[in-house]
Amino acid sequence: MYALIAALVLAQTSVNVRIGSTQKKPDSAATAREEARDDSVRLIREAEIDSMRKRRIVRDSSQAARRRAKRIALTPALVASAFRNQRASTLLTAARVARLAHDSSLTGYDATAYERMSVGLGFKRIGRDRLLMRAERASRIVWSRGNPALVQ
Repeated sequence: MYALIAALVLAQTSVNVRIGSTQKKPDSAATAREEARDDSVRLIREAEIDSMRKRRIVRDSSQAARRRAKRIALTPALVASAFRNQRASTLLTAARVARLAHDSSLTGYDATAYERMSVGLGFKRIGRDRLLMRAERASRIVWSRGNPALVQ
């Protein structure tokens, strides 16, 4: 059974292994012609890109004017209608104050991060899933205020 599965999988897969280069090196005249052609193509592309940039600058400035026109001025009535009730507004304000307090009190940390990747292959009708590859990585990150981060 396993031989049949292996034959089915290998019959649908092709593998090419090549060591070294099989191409002949072109002569210097051919190389010079190719470089000249590449230079002319590069100049044409740069000219097209420059023209597109000019059009984009004009379009961006007109879009910026439309965006400025759509801005709504912040009024006390708009601020009052931003939350469903006063309790939600108070909760958000308290959360922002707490986050800023915690951020400013943080002087450093030492963390370990783990990453695991698994790749499997399975045929529903033939059998169960098989593990093809697994990779694991662990990192230790040490940071303190005023010093660069150390990653091991």
